[in-house]
Parts: sequence; structure tokens; C-alpha cells
Amino acid sequence: MQYGPEKLLNSPTNLLVLTSQDSGENFTLNEGVGGRLSLPLPQIFKLNSTLSAGFDFKRYQELSCNTNNFYSSFTYTNGSLGRTTSVTTVSSPEPNKNNALNYFPFNVGWNGSISDPLGTTFINAQANFNILQMFSEESVTATPTNNVANKNAAVTHNVHGHSLSGIAYTTNASPIMGRY
Repeated sequence: MQYGPEKLLNSPTNLLVLTSQDSGENFTLNEGVGGRLSLPLPQIFKLNSTLSAGFDFKRYQELSCNTNNFYSSFTYTNGSLGRTTSVTTVSSPEPNKNNALNYFPFNVGWNGSISDPLGTTFINAQANFNILQMFSEESVTATPTNNVANKNAAVTHNVHGHSLSGIAYTTNASPIMGRY
């Protein structure tokens, strides 16, 4: 459970103080399942490489449970008992917000390695394409939580799933006479 800062709403007198505090909790679920097929390619010069392709199914879900809490503190004098303070809490829960995204990308990649004077050089390229749109959601609406000023604000992110997710070049260099 997360609590926001306590905010002063109104204090008409020193005897009555009204404050508020937002609280809430977000539950998330990230699931994924998929498969890849890797095929070794014929060696070209000294370059060893593989081609891979596959599908994934990814599911992201978030459930936000938020509450606005209001506190009133009333101080009064009770005859011979002296000053007494009474604190009352009123909680006003917000409707639960459920955001979800299902994504079904096709992945294709190429990996290669070649021996060189410094060791082994590795080369990698991979791309993801959301080609089966019928199995995927196109967008997700994310609603800010614990934000009283923009309580009704919503942000929509379009998810098309086409990306070049990686190109890498690394070398397994070993020191040669104190140099790389």
C-alpha cells in the first residue's frame, strides 16, 4: 500500500482541521510465452552465423486500487477533563482501473561470429513485427493514479509492434603486450 502526502484542505479555526491523503496499490501481471527456430547458415569465409525466427505472445495487465482518505480533527474543552481531540476518518474509494495489453509479435534475427586477431567478434541484428494485428490490441489507455488535480486525465499509447530491437557489435579482445 502506498500513501501520498497529507494535504491541508481547510482549517477555519485552530479547533477544526480538515486534511486529505490519497492511498492505493497497483497490481501488475507480465506474462509471455513463445518459441524460436534457429537454423545454422553455411560458413562464408570465416563468418559463422545463424538465422532465427519465432512468435511470442505477451500479456501485460495492471489493476489500480485507489482511495481518497479525508481526516477531520476537532479539538474541544470538556469541563474538568480539559482539552480533547477527536479524529474522524472518511474513506472514499475510487473505481478500480484495469489496463491491459496483449501483443503477438513475429521476431526474426541474425547472429554471426568471426575470429580475428583480437579474439572473436560477434554481430547481432533482430527485428520484431506485430504482423498478426487480429490477435493483438492496438492501444492501451493508461490513467494516472494518486493524482487528484488530473483525476480524469488519460494517456493513450498506440502499439503497432514494429521495431528494430537490436544491432550489436562486440569483440572478445584480449590484451596483447599490454594493449587492446
